[in-house]
Amino acid sequence: MGRSRFGVMFLLAIVLGVGSALSETACDDIVYGERDVAPGEGLPGDDDTAGDDDTGGPIDAPTWASFVEGFMMDYCVRCHGDPPSSSAPFALETYDQVVDHLNRVVARTATENGGMPPTGPFPTQDERDALVAWADAGAPLE
Repeated sequence: MGRSRFGVMFLLAIVLGVGSALSETACDDIVYGERDVAPGEGLPGDDDTAGDDDTGGPIDAPTWASFVEGFMMDYCVRCHGDPPSSSAPFALETYDQVVDHLNRVVARTATENGGMPPTGPFPTQDERDALVAWADAGAPLE
């Protein structure tokens, strides 16, 4: 990687806060939330009928109630609780809190390279894609 490209990547990491987030390990001993759907199960793209519901129609985008709330509980609120811990800058426990920071949440969580969550367990790519689909659908509550 060229020197100037490294500088740009370093600056980007600082702007996004990746460096400080990755150095935090205070969340390692926290018990994580339970979900009705295990990670990677029941999400669009999990089987060969992806894109269709039982009637052959398109699958509805995930909602806060059907997916995103559980995603936040499993992967985010261990640091982004209320109050936030481990130098997290804001809470992500409620719908309004997540929507207030939606662009940042999606940018930091949509891919493994986004840096969130900084420690495991980590969401599957299908779960990350479902979060993006929810945001793209206008962040429906139900």
